[in-house]
Amino acid sequence: VDVVCHSMGFAHALGIIDAIKNAIKNDLKGLKLGCFYIFAPENACSGKVDVSDWESVWHYGSSEEDLKDKPWLQDGVAPQCPINGIENNRVYIPLDGSVPQGFLESHKIKNYMWVFEIIPDQEKKNNGYVKTRK
Repeated sequence: VDVVCHSMGFAHALGIIDAIKNAIKNDLKGLKLGCFYIFAPENACSGKVDVSDWESVWHYGSSEEDLKDKPWLQDGVAPQCPINGIENNRVYIPLDGSVPQGFLESHKIKNYMWVFEIIPDQEKKNNGYVKTRK
């Protein structure tokens, strides 16, 4: 099972994932959690993800650190902060001007198409590559 969520969908996904994990334990043995892709989550710091449950987990959004002197480029709808448990699995909106950024633009899911252009790197596992499923 792969899960993709955006914004407040992160909170909803955490609840759904608890139900899926319970179902896997009791009824759906053999089913497993695959990839969890989290886009611009709202209240990210309030959530927690156990990476050991997943094949891979990625948090995509604006960087509160790299843009601390440019708050107008950060996500103003859902200010970003690390999700507990996956602090090292974050991928930030490119700062090279190739992706629209701003109070609203950094939050819009339509501006995250760049994640499909990330090329897998065998040496570097923390790259946010979206895995192709067959």
